[in-house]
Parts: sequence; structure tokens; C-alpha cells
Amino acid sequence: MRGFLIGLLVCLWPTISVAQDTSMLAASRKVDWTLAGVSGGIPARATQCGSEVAPYTGTAATINTAITNCTAGQHVKFGAGTFNLTSTVNLKTDVTLRGTTGPNTTILSFSGTQTTCSNGGAWVCIKGGTNSDGSSPDQTANWTAGYTQGATSITLSQKTNLAVGMVLVIDQLVDGTTRASDTWPDIFQCIAATVCVQGNNGSAPLNGRGSGATARAQFEIVRVTSIAGGACPCAIGITPGLKMPNWQSGLTPQAWWSNTASITGAGLEDVRVTSASGSPQHLVDFFWATDSWMENVQVDGAISTGGKFVHLDLARAITIQHSYIFGTSGADEYAVDCFTCGDSLFQNNIVQHLRSGFIHEMGVGNVIAYNYHINQFDNGFLQGAQDNHGSGGAYWLVEGNDGALGTELENYWGHANFITVFRNYSVGWQ
Repeated sequence: MRGFLIGLLVCLWPTISVAQDTSMLAASRKVDWTLAGVSGGIPARATQCGSEVAPYTGTAATINTAITNCTAGQHVKFGAGTFNLTSTVNLKTDVTLRGTTGPNTTILSFSGTQTTCSNGGAWVCIKGGTNSDGSSPDQTANWTAGYTQGATSITLSQKTNLAVGMVLVIDQLVDGTTRASDTWPDIFQCIAATVCVQGNNGSAPLNGRGSGATARAQFEIVRVTSIAGGACPCAIGITPGLKMPNWQSGLTPQAWWSNTASITGAGLEDVRVTSASGSPQHLVDFFWATDSWMENVQVDGAISTGGKFVHLDLARAITIQHSYIFGTSGADEYAVDCFTCGDSLFQNNIVQHLRSGFIHEMGVGNVIAYNYHINQFDNGFLQGAQDNHGSGGAYWLVEGNDGALGTELENYWGHANFITVFRNYSVGWQ
């Protein structure tokens, strides 16, 4: 069922225990492994929807229709062979898209024109919500109470179109834009160019919403579990509880969300996704997504400069495991780009010939574990196999990875806090 990937990876992936070692780190500084990735693990989904889809050449309409017609909790099955597709495949909530026996057997080969998924096109789009991001969110609310670390209830000023199960982003202003602003104990959030970051202030949501002193560099991404009735201000239940210890009213915390539901429980399994020609933006894209996954998938092929093989934007609780991502030679190619993501699990993958394996442009609460990186390359500047390349990064567990360049916590776009790097192997370079 797992093809060549599992045969190659099994020697790299030891038995993993979720037990926490309380003697090494204070509880307030830890990443809880059990909260990363799909809640409760990836479901098996043994029941197949309709007939197996046979290989063909043309648009993805046949596949998309099969997905649309599939009952929640079931899977759409691909036959063995190569599908030469000329448009985007779109997944939906609580449906799995699955190949026959693995990426050597079922190949989705794409060319033509992509449909926009998040901040660009994608060949496989796992999308909920609208095409809004932190620069112009559909809905914004002031966050007026519930700032304590670990809190699972916050108070918002409004709740228009907010629903249980949706992805919710919470953020607050930077502490300041000068070194003299660094007065709050332990944590200082700043994204001012030449003062505390190397790059310019960029655009949202890479460095938070707004620019300069008004940028919202600190964030967490959660799922709504309950919504109080009646008028607002109103209590909103969230999971997981707040990670950062420095949420405060003085930095004008807010929350924002999409007008439409997040996609949840969508899975891609046992296929190869390859871009046969052109310059696509992304190959697989998770957008406004929660509790969704990619397992035993090979991703490779042509990609645009700055494109991402797997892209996570406004996504949480995503699992990417037992997969193989092979790059070409373009600048800024990343295997998995956590553009804005949280509480995700990246484990037991092989990344080959890419600048960075798991890059975090804004990432909180992720576990990057037991991945193997080979032939990382320098195309202008070096980046780590696991890299912080944005603002607001916090609470990662980086464990058991093998890669030439190891873990890099750089400040080109912003800062990272509370990162645990444990039992990794890095041989270095140059």
C-alpha cells in the first residue's frame, strides 16, 4: 500500500513516544506533540465512493465530480496509471482522494492552467474559505478578554459568519520598532527593517497585518469549538489553548476569519503529483484548512521561481507524512512552506534537492520530526532544512531530523521564540 516510500523510510523513523520529559523543559515552554497534526490521527476511510476512476487525458472535471458526489467519510479511488490533467483537482471536506497502491502506480501529471487556491495557483487545492488573507480579512473583531496562557475561551467584539469548526487567526501589534522598545520580559516582537530584521517590512500576512509599527507580528491559529449566544462581546471557545504568555490588551489584540467554512478532514494519499510543464505556483495547497493531510505522496516537477511544492496558508492541524518531495533548481524552492500555519505535523518525509525542507514564514506549534534531507543546494544563500523565515514563529519541536544544514532561526523577516531542537543530526556545509 505504501510503495517504495515506506521501504526507504522505515529505517529512518524510530518508534515515537508522545510522553513529555518534565525534567528538561518547563511546561510553559513545551510543544505538546499530541496537539500537532490531524486530531485523533488520519482516519482510514475504507469505504470507496462509486467506481474507480480510470486514467485519462483532459481536465480534472471527472475527478472533481467524483469528489463532489462523494459521501463524507469515504474515499475516491484512482486506478493504476498516469492521469494527464490540464486543470486543478479540488478536494472537499471529509473526503479522501487515494491512489491504487502508491506514487509509483498512480500518477497525476499536470500541465495547462491552474486555478487560484490561496495566494497563487495550485494543481491540488485543499481549500475552504475565501481568497482573503490578513491584508484584507472578511471579518475582524477586537479581542477584549481572555489573554492568559493556556486559555481556551476568548472574548470577541463580534461574531458575524463565525461558526464552530472554523479556522480563526488571533494576533496583536508588535512591541515597537526601536531597540529601546524592548522592555517587556523575555519576548520582543519587532519587524522594523534595519532595526530588528534584515528584510523590509514586506506585505501581509508574511509579517502580520499592516506595516511598520502597526504590523501584527505575533499570531496563533486555532479552531473554534463554541460560540456563546446573544449579543457580543461574546465568549468564543478555541482549541488548542493559547500558547504565548504575552498576550495583552495594550497591544490591541484582534481576531479574523473568513466568511465561509474552513475545509476539514480532506486527505490526499498514495499518489504522485507531478508538474509536467509550465511554471505553476504551487503543486499542493492547503488554504483555510484544518485537520487535513497528505500521506505517501510524491511531489515533483516543474515549478515557478518562488513556487512551493506544498503550501500551507491559514491552515492548522495538517499532517504531512511518509512522503517524498523532489525539487528542480529554481530559486526559493521550498518543499513545505508554512506561510501561515499552526499545530501541524511534518514527519517521516524525504526532501531532495531543495533549498529548504520545512520553512516557516509564520508558524506556531508545529512538530518537524524524523525527516531526511539530501542534496540541499545554495542558490544565492543557504537556508536550513528547518527554517524560520518570518515573524511570529513559536513553539516548534524539531526532533530526530537528518539534514546537511540543520535548523536555522534567522531574522530576515522576523523572530522566533520557544523553539526546541532535540536529537537532530546535521553534518554542516562549507
